[in-house]
Amino acid sequence: MSEEGNKLSDELFKDVKFYVVGDIDQKVVQLLKAGKGKEVSYNALATHIIAEDGDNPEVGESREVFDLPVVKPSWVILSVRCGDLLPVTGFSPESGQIFFGVTACLPRLPDDLNTLWAYITFYGGECQLNLNKKVTHLVVKEPKGAKFECALKHLGIRIVTPDWITECVKEKSRKDEVLYHPRLTYVEPEEEEESEAESYDQHSHSDGSYSPRRSRLSSGGSSGEESSPRRRPGPKKLNSVSPSSPRKPVRRSERMFDDSDDDSSTEKEGTNLNWTPAEVVTPTPPPPTNTARRRAGPPGTKDPVSSAGSGLINLCATVPPAPGSGGAMPAEARSAAAAISHTTQQGASAPEGIPGWSPAARTLRNITNNSDMAPTNRPANVAHIIQNLTANQTKPLEQQTNQSHAPTPNSTNPLLFNQSKLALFGHEPGQEIPQDGFLLGCVFAIADYPEQMADKQLLATWKRVIQACGGAVDPTLTSRCTHLLCESQVSNMYVQALREGKRCVTAHWLNTILKRRRMVPPHRTLHLPFAFPPGAKPCSQHIISVTGFVDADRDDLKLMAYLAGARYTGYLCRSNTVLICKEPSGLKYEKAKEWKIPCVNAQWLCDILLGNFEALRQIQHSRYSIYTHPEPLVPNPQLVQNLLAAWRTPIKVSSEALASLQLFQKQKITDQPANKKARLEEIQSPNKKLPPESTPRVMFTGFEPTQVQQYTKRLHALGGEVADNSQKVTHLVASKVTRTIKFLTAMSVVKHIVSPEWLEESWRSQKFVDEQSYTLRDAEAEVLFGFSLEESLKRAHSAPLFKGKYFYLTPGICPSLSTMKPILESAGGKLLAKQPSYRKIMEHKQNKNLPEIILISCDNDLHLCREYFLKNIDVHNAEFILTGVLTQKLDYDSYPLQQ
Repeated sequence: MSEEGNKLSDELFKDVKFYVVGDIDQKVVQLLKAGKGKEVSYNALATHIIAEDGDNPEVGESREVFDLPVVKPSWVILSVRCGDLLPVTGFSPESGQIFFGVTACLPRLPDDLNTLWAYITFYGGECQLNLNKKVTHLVVKEPKGAKFECALKHLGIRIVTPDWITECVKEKSRKDEVLYHPRLTYVEPEEEEESEAESYDQHSHSDGSYSPRRSRLSSGGSSGEESSPRRRPGPKKLNSVSPSSPRKPVRRSERMFDDSDDDSSTEKEGTNLNWTPAEVVTPTPPPPTNTARRRAGPPGTKDPVSSAGSGLINLCATVPPAPGSGGAMPAEARSAAAAISHTTQQGASAPEGIPGWSPAARTLRNITNNSDMAPTNRPANVAHIIQNLTANQTKPLEQQTNQSHAPTPNSTNPLLFNQSKLALFGHEPGQEIPQDGFLLGCVFAIADYPEQMADKQLLATWKRVIQACGGAVDPTLTSRCTHLLCESQVSNMYVQALREGKRCVTAHWLNTILKRRRMVPPHRTLHLPFAFPPGAKPCSQHIISVTGFVDADRDDLKLMAYLAGARYTGYLCRSNTVLICKEPSGLKYEKAKEWKIPCVNAQWLCDILLGNFEALRQIQHSRYSIYTHPEPLVPNPQLVQNLLAAWRTPIKVSSEALASLQLFQKQKITDQPANKKARLEEIQSPNKKLPPESTPRVMFTGFEPTQVQQYTKRLHALGGEVADNSQKVTHLVASKVTRTIKFLTAMSVVKHIVSPEWLEESWRSQKFVDEQSYTLRDAEAEVLFGFSLEESLKRAHSAPLFKGKYFYLTPGICPSLSTMKPILESAGGKLLAKQPSYRKIMEHKQNKNLPEIILISCDNDLHLCREYFLKNIDVHNAEFILTGVLTQKLDYDSYPLQQ
């Protein structure tokens, strides 16, 4: 290992979170940690599983449920020698591979050695140069030579030609070795070669490893060192033979394969869990040619745009937060309030998020996909569809051009694209529209969405946002309106707008142009209203999974499945009814074919949303098997000609309107320096040192980053500290009750939950004041959730809520597993890695000395709970944990999940 240690880069494994299964050499673990790899205690949180035993049950679970790459320790060693992370495909220990259990001796094959060596090792076998007792197969071209004669005397060694290897790979199955014996394919050589001197060493402890450093084949006992990965035979000639998925006997339980891109990233700690979060965030296996850097970014880095700010507010979420608590705000959008502050002051905590809407506020605060909430709960991209829309107003153009789904035009008002032979325009070509006023000349009417808004203030927020970008909003569809924001084509207002030549678009189109900072025609299916009434479910019988799509495309497909009434799973199992593929390849695609699950392109779902319901019966149609379209989510031109007709006429902006906008921008610029100066004024005070036992360790939730920075300075000046995790926190500072990760994890361990006034009064007094007078009060939230914050804290201080209880959460749970885990564990619960059987659950139920097992799932995972329902075992939705932690009560009756 010393050689590897000398070559190890300090950060080679910095993006690797590994989970060890079984016993492996501790030197391998040391190498991973030395390269900044992080060992995790739960396989679902890992990016790589390290194991020698491919038949270990944990290996099967990691592969089937979480679709994690399982690699042998040699992957670590050879990655260190290469100085880079090697593809994981050739290092699987699992027994389902073609050459699992094969140890091949490859003598006298100088021309084909690298290729054959690569085939065997890539598909699970081992190779060596020596013929010894480990060898199972001798590969020779001719029936001659010392090794051939020696192998004939040992019935345990099968003798084959190189064709056996290539045919096995080609057919993806182990061929009968008898048919490939060299005596059956012998061709008379041109000249006799020298016999080899190698012998079969029954007592040799050498593994006969191949060392590419040798200039020719070794004729004696070889060293035991591993091959150098810099010259290690690799699958260089595998272009026509792709690796196949491991083949295992079918088990009784569901097998699941997951390539979703959420990953292992967790939701932001400030995200309000009243919002519908993404479904299961399982780590994404990399393509064979990629490294772990693609699959394992740090938490919260799913979207490279996230940290920069996308400038969006929530226009489409349906799950409302507790009154006064705001909504979720992803990291990409924290600067929104600053951009619209010239029109309104939201207060210290307003940027936490913009509330969503729904017709049933009390029920729809639930974040899970419970069956009674199905019509109104939406996936995460709905909840964040138009969040904090004006952040980009202050960003330079070069930072914004990378945030669009579509290519950036070369000029401000170009002829954008030609769809179905229609020239489509935004503004008048050649007219220079400033980015800060890119909606100039646009007058919006809004249909469908207001009826879904639980918080009627949201509509006012929409108006402010549109106005901040130069547009206007009319209360009804008037003659001056240019656009109708609507979700469905089934409304009187839509029919009128279409008849009058208005541009009918969705909030998702608005989301896109807010990122772009310019008005472009709709170019994705979600940009146009769907062709059935809101709440109708043409795909209600389908359970959809997707493969090959990442980032915005995957998010859009999740939402499209929801809008069509289908259930979506990030994984693939036998219960799925359709797989939407970007291309006909990958593990999910192969398993779908094996399980007879229809595979279609994204156009199938696009057509259904736009009114071609024949697609439901024509799922096998050839047009849904074409995977070459560069933009798979573009609407079918034949279905949207009437919707695109209004875009043939550009919008003209008068010179007076342009001049007015420019004057307003100048006034805004002159106002900014004074505001900045006022914010920077701060009383300076030297930092104090307090005894550790009296030092407040504080966590903030629900505040703007600039405000947190100011509070942190004051906290440090007074001698306090910012808690780096919820287990160390003594004080949680919040302006209201918010169901964020920070708030819910702190609920179970924190001593005090106080308002910001506690810190402000401490600053004025230049010492930390008594917390009793500054305990957080939020009457609205307490009424809505039916609890008393003071009483909840008392119960949390007396005993952990989930102490002595085990939880199993199905993989599609909302919020994600990585979000629920810290909330659950902070309250004393333990997360089970494996789905418990009926027998195990009953054993724990009947034996009072064993912990109770509680099952948590969601509507999208109902098919995984069939056995529980048949046996009358209770299954709850995520509110059992979330509301339970908030109220510090175990409520077994209020949150059942029913089939």
